[in-house]
Amino acid sequence: MPYKKDLLLFSTLKKKWLLLVFTLFFCNSFAINTAVYQDVFLLDEHYEASTVQEAISMYHKGCFNYPLPKTSFQKLKKKECNWILIKVPETEKTQYLSVGNALFDVIELYKIQDSLPQLFGVNYMYRHPVWSLSSHRNEQIFLLKVQEKNAGFKVYLNLKLRGENQFFKDTQIENLIFGCLVASLVLLGFFAFFIAFQKRNIAVAFFGVNIVFLFVRIFTATGLTSLVGIPKEFVLRYDIHAFAPMISVISMLCFYYFFYDFPLKIYYQKKVIGFFICITLFGLVVNIYNLFFNSFFNTEFILQHIIIGGVLMCLLIHISLFYYRSIPLYLLFAFLLPFTAIFINTNTYRPLNVPNFYKYAMYNMVYFSKVIECVLVVIFIVKESFNRDFKLNKIENENLQLKLNLRESITLTENKYRNKLLGDIHDTFGSYIETLSMSLNYKNTRLNTQEVIKAFRTEYRMLLNHLYNPNIDFNNLEKNIHKYCNNLNKINSNCTIHVHSALNAKLPIASVVCNEIYKVVTELVINSIKHAKCTIVEIELNSEGNKVNLIVKDNGIGFVIKDLELTTFGLQSVKNRVELIKGTFTMDSKLNKGTIIDIIIPIEN
Repeated sequence: MPYKKDLLLFSTLKKKWLLLVFTLFFCNSFAINTAVYQDVFLLDEHYEASTVQEAISMYHKGCFNYPLPKTSFQKLKKKECNWILIKVPETEKTQYLSVGNALFDVIELYKIQDSLPQLFGVNYMYRHPVWSLSSHRNEQIFLLKVQEKNAGFKVYLNLKLRGENQFFKDTQIENLIFGCLVASLVLLGFFAFFIAFQKRNIAVAFFGVNIVFLFVRIFTATGLTSLVGIPKEFVLRYDIHAFAPMISVISMLCFYYFFYDFPLKIYYQKKVIGFFICITLFGLVVNIYNLFFNSFFNTEFILQHIIIGGVLMCLLIHISLFYYRSIPLYLLFAFLLPFTAIFINTNTYRPLNVPNFYKYAMYNMVYFSKVIECVLVVIFIVKESFNRDFKLNKIENENLQLKLNLRESITLTENKYRNKLLGDIHDTFGSYIETLSMSLNYKNTRLNTQEVIKAFRTEYRMLLNHLYNPNIDFNNLEKNIHKYCNNLNKINSNCTIHVHSALNAKLPIASVVCNEIYKVVTELVINSIKHAKCTIVEIELNSEGNKVNLIVKDNGIGFVIKDLELTTFGLQSVKNRVELIKGTFTMDSKLNKGTIIDIIIPIEN
């Protein structure tokens, strides 16, 4: 089964990923564990300070009594300013205090000495806010001021205090990691747009747009913009860190909408994706409006919940698509990986003083998972593109073969009709020409010549009438059959044709079936006149339920059915036409008592 191959591929990719992670972080296991500050406290939620003097006053009153959880994500209080008290123990070496979030609206560090605040300047040479703390013999008190418009939600803080050597080693490792992540996204984006251009596939182009804005999101969230000279104020002023994930989600939803093959049973889910695309576009417009016109409501709160709703919806859709085998297992894994990483990263308590492997893997798991997702999606795109090209080539080859077979069949049919026509002309007109030639040698030349010419004219008109093929549909079928038989009655006085028809006007008979019925009638009538030597032909055409019944009777010489080989072109042609429209063909004949041919044709709704 094909999904056994998917399981094998998934297992192989998992092993390679674990090997990559182990190699990357084991090489840096010699680094010293992070030195964590002794005590960190938040200002009591019942108090509020807007200036550093007020915060110092609160400190002396003992209002900093809420221990800060030693986790990366913190839920800041809904205040104008959040103040964090940091007690740094004595040290003989320079230390570096860093905050893992580069996108706080305001972040300032004050040293409290003799009740006087001393503002420390932020070092912008690094991705995140960093302060250099010189050596000191006594415990020092610092106040960290944080202003964030998303206060009340979980924000990434990741407060660290490290020695100089440890700080520079960690910085080098983190820069290497994020450099690899960014380079991977650049290559994946280039590859996605290359495939989109080569295959003229708009869905893959949307996936490329997703990678571009994922790159922008990582670039802004990790503070890499400061390393390339883009100031934080520019990112915050135009809300780039909020626009990027929104556009990324919209483009990924468009990729799902255009690229996935939805089975008929769950095709409604494609419409659900289209509905969420409209919602996210509306959220994007609202965010743009809020950017230029100060809105009275928190648009980022709305956008976060729209993104969460879209992610949950996509989760259910991916599970159902995998259940109906529209996507492979590794693609479901690719979607679940970042979803799980975000949940773990924001909802678990993780201590700061941890081994490097745990530290780097867990703190950056969201970014790693997104890169892995992009890699697996690219693998799926390439695989599906090759499969679709293979199927397209196969269909084109089959189509070419069908055309050749059809052309050959048409040629064979034309040759049969041509040979039949030549045989009729030879048997009929040739005999008349010979008779006319012989009659010129006798005395009664005038009489014989007139009789021969009259018979010749009759046969000639019958042949033309038989070869005439009008455009037949249900509205004119009975009319054309009557017209054909009346023309034969006028041409040939030796045989009389009677037509009785009573088709149900509400019965939906397709034009192709009507054409075949008309040709069957003409073929059987000509056979009766030419070969059965009959004087009367009866045609009955009626409908019963969802069936059409055609009966053709003559009073000709008949034949013994068991002695008949159905190799004559006329009867074989009639039989083939009846089978073509899924009808039944029965025949009853006795010597000198005529022939009855009964045809029943089912009509599908």
